[in-house]
Amino acid sequence: MPPPKTLDPLEALSIVTTKLKKSQPVDVAIDEARGLVLAEVIDGPLVGSAFPGDELGLERAAVDGYVLPRGVGVGDELEVTMTIADSSSRLGALPASGETCRVECGVALPSGAHSIVSAVLVTVIAEGVVRIEHLPEDGDGIVGRDSVRAGIRGPDDRVFERGTRIDARLQAFLLAAGRDSVRVFPQVRIGVIAFGAELTDLRAAAMAGASRASVDSEEAEGATISPEPPVSDLAGYWLADALRSLGARVFDLGTIPDDPQAFWRSLHACHTRDLDMLVLCGGLGDGLGDRTSESILDAQGQVFFEKLDAHGLSRFLFAKCSEVDVLGLSGEPLAMAAGFDLLARPSVLARSGLRREAWDWSLGRLPHQAQSPPPTRDAAHSPNPWIVAPAFRKILPQNSLSEVGEPAERLFSAIVHSWAPESPFAPVSTGADGWAVWPSDSRDGRAYYVPLTLTESSRSL
Repeated sequence: MPPPKTLDPLEALSIVTTKLKKSQPVDVAIDEARGLVLAEVIDGPLVGSAFPGDELGLERAAVDGYVLPRGVGVGDELEVTMTIADSSSRLGALPASGETCRVECGVALPSGAHSIVSAVLVTVIAEGVVRIEHLPEDGDGIVGRDSVRAGIRGPDDRVFERGTRIDARLQAFLLAAGRDSVRVFPQVRIGVIAFGAELTDLRAAAMAGASRASVDSEEAEGATISPEPPVSDLAGYWLADALRSLGARVFDLGTIPDDPQAFWRSLHACHTRDLDMLVLCGGLGDGLGDRTSESILDAQGQVFFEKLDAHGLSRFLFAKCSEVDVLGLSGEPLAMAAGFDLLARPSVLARSGLRREAWDWSLGRLPHQAQSPPPTRDAAHSPNPWIVAPAFRKILPQNSLSEVGEPAERLFSAIVHSWAPESPFAPVSTGADGWAVWPSDSRDGRAYYVPLTLTESSRSL
C-alpha cells in the first residue's frame, strides 16, 4: 500500500531522508576534497601527539627553549652544543649528560629528552653558554609522550567519523599524514525550477521600477495596465544561494508555466546535466492552476506525499521521477522558507552524506513557551494537526539544589519561545531565528526546534 498523501512533519522528514537515492563514494585527491563529506573513518592524531602523522614515541618541542638532560640543577651553566630548527628532522640520541641543545617550537626531539626550559627562563652568559634559572618538571615543554601505548590506539584517541565535512584543517591533517587521496561522497547536483510564468526576478523588477520613475506622468496616464501584474520571485532571490551553502552544485533551470509539457522539457535538462535532485518552487497552491503533481505523474514519476498536516506549512511535495529526487516547495514565500528549513535542507544534507546529527531535528525536543495561544484546532479538517511557527531559542538560568544540601548551583537550559499567530508566520520580524514544531494537542510542554539557515550552514550542524 502506498504511503498516505498527507503526513505530519515527523513522518515527512523520515520519508524524504530515507527514500533518497544513495550516493556512491568516490576517491578524490586531497586538494580537491574541501567541502565534501568523508565516506570513510580516518584515524586522527593520538592523544598527546604533536603533528598529524607522527609515529608512536616521537616527541616534539612545545616551546622555544633548551632541551635538558637528567641531572641538571638550578644555577648550572651548560654549553649549547647544537641548535634544532628543522621541524621535519628525526634525530638520534640526546647529547651526553651535562650538555644541552637549543630547539624551536615544533621540532622533533632527540630520544631521552628530560624536559625543555623556556628560553626566557635562562640567562645567556657567553656565546653558546647558558645558566639555568628555573628547573622544569619531567616532561615539561614536550608533546607526544602520552601517545606511547605499545602501538595500540585507545578509546580516547581521535578519529574523523564517516559523515564529517572536510575543511582546510582536515585537509592539512591528511596531507601531513601522507595521504594523497580520500574517499568521499560526491557533491550533490541540484536543479532549481520556478513554477509560474508570471514570476519576475527581484533585481529586474527593481531596475524596471527605477526606469518607470523617469517616465513623464502624461505618458504613464495613457499606458495600458496589465490585468495580471508580474509577481516578484521572492524565493528565487535566496533559494539557490541557500542550496549552495549546503555544499551542493546548483543549476538554474529557469521559470516554467504549470504545464506538463514544460516539465517534460525541464526533466530532460536534468538528465543532460546528470542531476541528483530537482527542487521545484511554486505550483503547490490549491488553485486551479496547480498542476505540479499532475506533471510528475504524467512523466511516469512517483509522488510520495504532497500535503502536510501542519498549520502554517500545509504543502510540500516529495517525488521521484526518472531516478531524480524531486522536492516541491510551496509558492507562498514564508511557507517556502519553512519547508526549506524543515524538509529540503535535511534532504540535501542527508544526500550529501553528513551524519544524522547534522540534519535530523527530530532527535531532540526543548521546553516550549508560546507567546500567544495556538490556532484553534479544526477537528473537521484534521484529526491531529501540527503547528509550525516562528521561534527563537533562549538560554535561561535555572537553580538546582544538590542532593547533599550544598548551595544552589547555577545551571542553564534552552527554552523555545514561539509565536502561534492567527495567520501563519505573521510576526516573523520580531526576532525569530528558527521554527518551533509541535502537535496542537501536545501535553508535555516540549517542541522541536529547527534553526534558520538560508545563506550558510551551521555544521558543524
